[in-house]
Amino acid sequence: MCDRLVAAGVTSILNFAPTVLTVPDGVDVRKVDLSIELQILAFHEQRKAGEEATAETPAAAPAAARRDAATDQGPDGDVPAVMPA
Repeated sequence: MCDRLVAAGVTSILNFAPTVLTVPDGVDVRKVDLSIELQILAFHEQRKAGEEATAETPAAAPAAARRDAATDQGPDGDVPAVMPA
């Protein structure tokens, strides 16, 4: 099938199949792994559900609002490269 697409003049192919396509120079192939994409979507959905549950808990809001400046620093007093959420 890939050969037929290239012969028809297609220069960009989006590959959803779990196989490697061999194409000549000048033809771009972009592989899409649906299982990985579904995992990413599921992760984001779980994260949103967790954030919504936290937002609905009244006691969690004041705790999240209170941030002590000392907690944003590492043990040596430096600010870490990645700040905690």
